[in-house]
Amino acid sequence: MKAAGSKMSFTKENGEWVYDEDDGVRLNQSTIKSTAKEITGLTAVRKLSDPDEKSDYGLDSPDYTVTYTAKDGTKGTIQIGNAAGDNYYAMIEDSDTVYTISGTLVSDLVFDLSSLTENDTLPSISSGNLKKVEVTQNGKTTTYKKKRKNGPNWQADGEPSHLPSVQIIM
Repeated sequence: MKAAGSKMSFTKENGEWVYDEDDGVRLNQSTIKSTAKEITGLTAVRKLSDPDEKSDYGLDSPDYTVTYTAKDGTKGTIQIGNAAGDNYYAMIEDSDTVYTISGTLVSDLVFDLSSLTENDTLPSISSGNLKKVEVTQNGKTTTYKKKRKNGPNWQADGEPSHLPSVQIIM
């Protein structure tokens, strides 16, 4: 898939979608599957009879180019140009036939890699569910322990204290 000068390529291997540039990137499979379904199920809203020049539809330098290989090995490229209301002008590469297609596919093509990745989730951390916190700074570790179930009664290394504000940076 190529959009406005950027290109991303994905391949389905053993039933899973893989980012071709880095197979270590964990992709959100449902997002990629949804886009693949839009591509494989793409139908024309309308076929233009006697179309004008490609440039009139933005197809001389398309905004989006989707290249695909089907299970049977058939390859193709869909070029997508200017908007036409809620739809977009499109054509199959090396063809002179111009169609309009639903804007749904284009909506699916507006992404960056981070929106396609599957991210790990961190557990919810708040002072209400903490019992003990260890903070190491410059080689010295301070241990904070909560003494009462209800209320902010903390001790640092056995002495009354307040739990310091901590910012987690990832």
